[in-house]
Amino acid sequence: MVEDLIIILMNTASVLNIILILKCGFGARLNISTKHIGIIAGIHILFNCIAISFFSNEMQTLSTFLFIVICILVTSKASRIKLCLLSIPAVLVYIQCFQLFDMLEKLITDNPKMIQTADGPISINSVFVDIILFILLFYISYQWDKKGIVFSITVGEGIFITIFCILSPTYIPILNFLSEQNSKEMSSEVWPLCWVIFVLVLNTAILLGIANRKRSAIYKESALVYQKYFELEYEYLCEYRKKQEEINKLRHDWNNHISLVSVMWEQKEYEKAAKYIASLPLQQESEMFDILTGNEVADIILNVKKAEALKENIEFSFQGNMDKLYFIEPIHMCIILSNALDNGIEACKKVEQDSFIRVSVTQNKNMIMLQIINSTAGKVDIRENKLHTTKENPQLHGFGFNNIIEVVNNYKGRYMIEADDKTFYLKIIFEV
Repeated sequence: MVEDLIIILMNTASVLNIILILKCGFGARLNISTKHIGIIAGIHILFNCIAISFFSNEMQTLSTFLFIVICILVTSKASRIKLCLLSIPAVLVYIQCFQLFDMLEKLITDNPKMIQTADGPISINSVFVDIILFILLFYISYQWDKKGIVFSITVGEGIFITIFCILSPTYIPILNFLSEQNSKEMSSEVWPLCWVIFVLVLNTAILLGIANRKRSAIYKESALVYQKYFELEYEYLCEYRKKQEEINKLRHDWNNHISLVSVMWEQKEYEKAAKYIASLPLQQESEMFDILTGNEVADIILNVKKAEALKENIEFSFQGNMDKLYFIEPIHMCIILSNALDNGIEACKKVEQDSFIRVSVTQNKNMIMLQIINSTAGKVDIRENKLHTTKENPQLHGFGFNNIIEVVNNYKGRYMIEADDKTFYLKIIFEV
């Protein structure tokens, strides 16, 4: 009974570790929170209780892998087929972790404490390794979700990791061979120790190499977004300075205008005074800085994009309050608004007349919805709730709509896009 319980717990830990390796190590976009981890663990424990009673060892292994595939299909945010294929190298990585542990265990002790189970003897240390690995992966996953870190491996990296893991079973035979050899010049423990160190350094170097490559890609993308945000802020400040100079000039001339109108009035040249007053820029409407959302970053982006839209004779309006979206980082707010409004302005340029962009924010209880509506010259190509560009080289045109989707997913939000022959609708919903 105790042995079966240990097997069930180890199998459950294996499933959770493989899923977390797939998420943290391979950048799989899985909708898995702390609650989901508990649900998956509970379901697998019940499933394993049944499998141990009715299935053979081979069928239990196969059913465990199928369970992982089902979890991927249910929690996937991206291509399910790709993630199912990535689960194979994820399993190999998990197996390699235990092969490395076996190497260290053989080097440290000749008689590890074993537990007898129906599947054969199992080192009790491997149970603790499973638990420690799960805690480590869960912490990494939690921190990445909290910081909004997202990455994915390339096809070449996936193939390399798979080949490397397939070759890893040679570690143990080589270690055993070295352990059996006796050297006259040095202790027989030296060569096994050198081999273990070599394997650990090799694995660490490969993992750090891929991690640094991904980290540099993330930093590069973040730097480009920040650069875009700073350009918007600089443009905003330049327009603000220009507007202030106009206001200061008007104030400087104000006394002269009043004096001249007073003279006309005293000379009873009422009509002439009226025409002069009408010629003054008193009724000039401000085209900048009239959008106040309660969010400083959104104010800058919306006002700058409004100025761009007005230069193209595009009607631009905003309604609502964005102070409840304080939890969205400036870089992510820039990605959402800049890309959505750039797409809207580009679409409106193709409309012959009466083009518009309307931004609104509404709140209903603990849900807040950001909606961006713009006119279009024709039907927008929407497939599976994703926007497909009509540009000749879509990979060369900024961050695009896919980056908006990633940011929304990072904040556990939802999005919806709709279109008719003349209008495009983007709706983004966050819980607050």
